Amino acid sequence: MEFRRISFVARTPGNSLVVFDLGNGRVSVIDPRLQQNNQFTLANPVTDAVVLPSGDIVANIHSQDLSRSGVPLHLLDGKAGTIKSSFGLMKGENFDRKSAWAGFREIALSPTGTIWSARRNRYVLEEWDITGRMLRQLERTVEWFRPYEKRDVLGPSAPPQPNIESIYIDSKGLIWVFTAVGARDWRQNIVPRKPMEGIAPGFEPTSLSGIYDTMVEIIDPDTRRVLVSQRVDGLVWGMLSDSLIFSDAQDEDGFPTYQLWRVDVNNRSLLRK
Repeated sequence: MEFRRISFVARTPGNSLVVFDLGNGRVSVIDPRLQQNNQFTLANPVTDAVVLPSGDIVANIHSQDLSRSGVPLHLLDGKAGTIKSSFGLMKGENFDRKSAWAGFREIALSPTGTIWSARRNRYVLEEWDITGRMLRQLERTVEWFRPYEKRDVLGPSAPPQPNIESIYIDSKGLIWVFTAVGARDWRQNIVPRKPMEGIAPGFEPTSLSGIYDTMVEIIDPDTRRVLVSQRVDGLVWGMLSDSLIFSDAQDEDGFPTYQLWRVDVNNRSLLRK
């Protein structure tokens, strides 16, 4: 079980881990005893995935297969890894390779077994069943997240553009949306990029939490109401459970670390302990 480039890790209902190893072009299933009990080939990058109660997997795969190119969501056989079906585009929608993150989706499994997906460059949430039928769509219009097609190059006159980092469906069926937005002091946290052959001059962040804050929103999809909308300092990656979120951080030597926050919801706000 040597890994070369893990692109994503998902957890099964039985508490096993599904490890998408891009460097080896494979997927490994590791049980709670840390024993590998299944492995199959998958050469295409995976950026998000959920494991269904059946053991099958729904993943955001960037497929090189021309017949599936641009279709963002794929239902995989959990044992063999073969693609059973592909979906995730609205009726009549064509894949635009020039659009920012056109093929990327953040996905989450609801308590009823449906799949919610979110686009990174538009505040649009879509619910799908595993046959690939779209059940409903929620679109939110807010000043701090204006949709865009092209990704701007970061610089003193080009602030970080917002993007949905992750979504999570809690046990009540509420949708938690984590959107990275430009920090108020983002200009103080970018530096000129060191010259590199083949790389154009530009700027880079000293840390992701230096240029991003996070808008955390909780949405009731049935009533279409936003129950909580709160800005949190720094970049929050998402939820680990109904009450635990994890965020970007650095230690004193500048090495990446994570912070864990236990959260509670009270009176339309998040209480962090």
